[in-house]
Amino acid sequence: MAARGAAGTSGAAPGSARTIRPADALYPGVLCFTSGMRCLLLVRFVSSFCLLLGAAVLFFALAGAPRDLAPLVDAVSPKSALIIVFAALTLILGELDARWARRVRVGLGAGIVVLAALTLVQQGLRLYPHLAAWPWALLLSLDVGIPAGAETFRAVNMATTAALGFALFGVALILLERLGRPVVLWTVQLLCAVCFMLALMVVMIHVMGVSFVLDGEAPAGREAGWPAAAALLLLSVGLYFGVSRHAEARAYYARYEDHKIIGVTTFLLLVTAVGAGLAGAGILLRQSYEVSQQTLKQTQASKAILFHDTLIAAQNQALRVARLVGELEGSHLRSLFLGLNDSRTATDGAQKNYELAALEIIEPDLGRTVALGEIGGETARVALREPANTWLVRRGAWLLESHIPIARAGGFTGTLVTHIRLHRVEQLLEQARGLGQTGALVVCAPRDATSMQCLPSRQNPQHGRVMLQRVGPPLPMARALAGEEGIAVAYDNFGVNVISAYGPIGSTGLGMAQKIATAELYAPLRERLGLVVASVLGLTLVGAALLWRLVHPLTSRLLETRAYLQGLTNSVPEAVITTDEGGGIKTCNPATTALFGYLEPELQARKIGALFAPTSAVAERADELIDSSGRMRSTGKVALERLGSRKDGTSFPVELTVTPFNLEGKRRFVAVVRDVSARQAAEEALHRSEEMFRALVDNAPDVIIRIDRGHRRLYANPAFETITGLARHAVIGKTHEESGMAALVSLDWYGTVDEVSETGQDKVVDFTLHGPAGPRFLQVRFVPERARDGSVQSVLALGRDVTVAKQAEAVLRESENRLRRITGHVPGMVFQLVSAPGAEPTFSYVSEGASALCGLASETVLADAPRFLDLIFDEDRPLFEQSMAQSARGLYPWSWEGRIRAGSLGETWVSLRATPTLLLDGGVVWDGIILNVTQTKLNELELRQSRESLRLLTAHREAVREDERKHIAREIHDELGQLLTALRMEVSAVGMAFGRDNPELDEKVRSMKTVINQTIQTVRQVATSLRPAALDLGLETAIDWLASEFCKRNAVECAVAIPGEIALDEVRATALFRILQETLTNIARHAGATSVSIKLKTTGEEICLKVTDNGRGFDPEEAKQGGSFGLKGIAERVLILGGTMTIKSAPGQGAELAVCIPAADPASGGVQ
Repeated sequence: MAARGAAGTSGAAPGSARTIRPADALYPGVLCFTSGMRCLLLVRFVSSFCLLLGAAVLFFALAGAPRDLAPLVDAVSPKSALIIVFAALTLILGELDARWARRVRVGLGAGIVVLAALTLVQQGLRLYPHLAAWPWALLLSLDVGIPAGAETFRAVNMATTAALGFALFGVALILLERLGRPVVLWTVQLLCAVCFMLALMVVMIHVMGVSFVLDGEAPAGREAGWPAAAALLLLSVGLYFGVSRHAEARAYYARYEDHKIIGVTTFLLLVTAVGAGLAGAGILLRQSYEVSQQTLKQTQASKAILFHDTLIAAQNQALRVARLVGELEGSHLRSLFLGLNDSRTATDGAQKNYELAALEIIEPDLGRTVALGEIGGETARVALREPANTWLVRRGAWLLESHIPIARAGGFTGTLVTHIRLHRVEQLLEQARGLGQTGALVVCAPRDATSMQCLPSRQNPQHGRVMLQRVGPPLPMARALAGEEGIAVAYDNFGVNVISAYGPIGSTGLGMAQKIATAELYAPLRERLGLVVASVLGLTLVGAALLWRLVHPLTSRLLETRAYLQGLTNSVPEAVITTDEGGGIKTCNPATTALFGYLEPELQARKIGALFAPTSAVAERADELIDSSGRMRSTGKVALERLGSRKDGTSFPVELTVTPFNLEGKRRFVAVVRDVSARQAAEEALHRSEEMFRALVDNAPDVIIRIDRGHRRLYANPAFETITGLARHAVIGKTHEESGMAALVSLDWYGTVDEVSETGQDKVVDFTLHGPAGPRFLQVRFVPERARDGSVQSVLALGRDVTVAKQAEAVLRESENRLRRITGHVPGMVFQLVSAPGAEPTFSYVSEGASALCGLASETVLADAPRFLDLIFDEDRPLFEQSMAQSARGLYPWSWEGRIRAGSLGETWVSLRATPTLLLDGGVVWDGIILNVTQTKLNELELRQSRESLRLLTAHREAVREDERKHIAREIHDELGQLLTALRMEVSAVGMAFGRDNPELDEKVRSMKTVINQTIQTVRQVATSLRPAALDLGLETAIDWLASEFCKRNAVECAVAIPGEIALDEVRATALFRILQETLTNIARHAGATSVSIKLKTTGEEICLKVTDNGRGFDPEEAKQGGSFGLKGIAERVLILGGTMTIKSAPGQGAELAVCIPAADPASGGVQ
């Protein structure tokens, strides 16, 4: 909303004097009666409350909460709750100005329109499908009937008034995002007002207890209407106040504030008129409602009594017939039947009204049945509680069927069944048509504990079974069957909203309900209410038109006048304040808030005396304007200076002018406050500038003289007296000769002054002054001083004594010559290199040795530093620049070696050494020397070649030694081993041949065999030490063997970790084996370890061996200096193979030896 807030501020009228606060930037009060912050809080409260209401209804509906826990579930339909949630989210998102938020708001508004329109279309077409409650209840109005079961949630349909109001509200939300034209703005506000009035009307009607005028024909389960209307009322208020967040609305009402006044007045007038009209109409409707109910109840009660009397009379007629039948013979029975039905013989009313339709005598003893009369087929039958053994039957007409036991002449017994036609009941049922098209008289009897049986009626010609139990209040007929009397407005068993008067029919067990649809009964009342509302709206519109015609010209002129005055006061840079006689601030312009730092509401809560310091040196006349209590004195126009006091406590000088005037008979004051801080500061600055200029000039060490066009001196500072020995007052107003200066200065004084005066250009000259202290060297700058027209009116001479500088220049020249002679004999090039920020390095000094070093003269290197840098080889240039940058960053000594192209000398190795110094501007200067180290490099190369030859020779020697060991081991093992074996066999043969007969010989032979076996074992050990046979099986096997032998001989725990078979040539495998063998030997001799770990692994291009022990450890540096031949031998083997060796150890902490050699023949190697 930041963008919209900014747009709205810029669109305000130029004359607005209001200080916009953060909340007002969002809701500036265009349509609000209160502040912008309160409007914002109101919108947030409304949206939050409605969001919680809709969410609660949806939650309880989805959770199937019982009614006693969620009474609003039946009061608000799920669709209304969903629409309320959509509307609340739209108001909440109204504070966001992102594109996605605008799209979401439009989508939510369209969803509200669609959901409400579906309800209106369904109610117009009276189309209510029979569907399950979920999820269709969120989209459609359903015919849910009156199902029996637990008192849980069922679908509640949306009310017509709520659907109409929400449809209009959704249209307003969609149009709210398109306020480009005034007609759209007015349409949105009109829709908002219509929604508000519609919701207000519904709420008032429900509050006054005349909600029946809103009930129409709808399926059972429609919402109460007033909760949704109350939510719509709140949402309309929120939308009404939320319109002002749009820049278009703020800009429109800033231009046409009279429209806002007329619109708000008309709306308030409409609310008042509609409220008063509805209140009066509600009282009349309530009285009519009560009269209608009382009339309906009295009619039903009289009909119930008449119905009961009719049944009793018919039963009496049946008993009379039974007496007559018992007295007659069978041959006279037909005559009796015909005589009773003969209208000419009927003399009493009972006989006329209770015609005997049929007669039947059942005599089981004789096994016969006598029937007289004809009746139609039975369509309905209801048993009566009293009289006993009677039934109310429908056989083409209403009949009372009575079963009466009789005893006839002759001793025969049986049962008489009479069917008495009930003409009066038919008349009662026909009289129900007089109530209207939907009027009906319903008679029902209980069938079982859960249902009742109703006789055919006008609405239901068929005899049917109706459930007694249902969700919601019990049916009126159920109350009548329970013996209750009364009148109720409810949905009947057909789902139609009716008003029903109910009660029991005597003690017959029947119940009677006389009902009529509320839509028909209250149609005249609704027409009256509509006439009242239409009349109120018409009168309000007429009043609004008259208000517009009469008030609009006045408000327009008033607003124009106010805008003109505000424009004047707002354009004034001074603070303009109006106060009452008590000093209370009434109005102020923007300059006031800017000057004192208060917001406009804060100023209006203060008195004008609070804006000035209570005591100050310039407030002697304060009593002429403001008394001690801060009240304004009723004096004439007053102007004085005081100290103003800002909100932050700072004080500043002001000029205050107060003028009294009268407004509507009351004394008022206009105070104009002007900040004079700048004026006083300028005056003080001018004074300080003059003092500073005089202090600088009088104390300046340089000579300052002003000379006019006639060569006369206008001013001379004290330095003039010091350097010339002449008094200042003696030379003021005199020329060069008149003051005696011509003998002291060797300069064409007049010619220089005339040249500067004519050309208007500065000129600097050097000359010698012969003063009292001897000759002095002066540098004088002649500057022209111009008048307002640009002409030169005088010349300013600024003379500086440069005697010391001249002497220093001479000393410096001598010092440079001495340095040049010294550095000329230094081998190499002595230099000073300067690197300034953002510039290329340059030489500030180069010795003459540059020519011998690089073939360039020192002057050439000084003049063209890049030319010397270009002599560096391209391969060495990056290292040169890197070392230079590192030295500059850390101020480390600069050290570099590289090659340059030294002219005829060709490729030359040089060594640079320099010391950096940081300059004040952030640059660095190096003082150093560059030496020719070509011969040193050649010597180093020869040394490396010699070492390489020595390494190759050592490797060859080691290979020859290993081959010799291998050859000797094979010879010992093959030749000597075989000879010793043969000797043993021969000795064994001698013992076997002669030992049995010669015990001494046998003992001697055994002794010889023992010696021979020892010799064979020794030979094997010697061969193994020279060349272990395990090496022929691979390095892994050899290491395992060596480790196991070491553990056996030294009782040390060994752990060997080898990843698997490693492909390695014989030379490297033998070398690694020997290294491990030497390492284990050292551990056994010196370490005193109890545990040894051996690890062999490959890392791509290298093979690494790591040996770790937990022995006593040692210092590796001392071991190197002490001449440890074991470690040196290992290092020599590693060096031969081009590998690396690392030793980690410390006294008492064991030792670790790590050796890595390349898997292929290396080009070079090293030892760490």
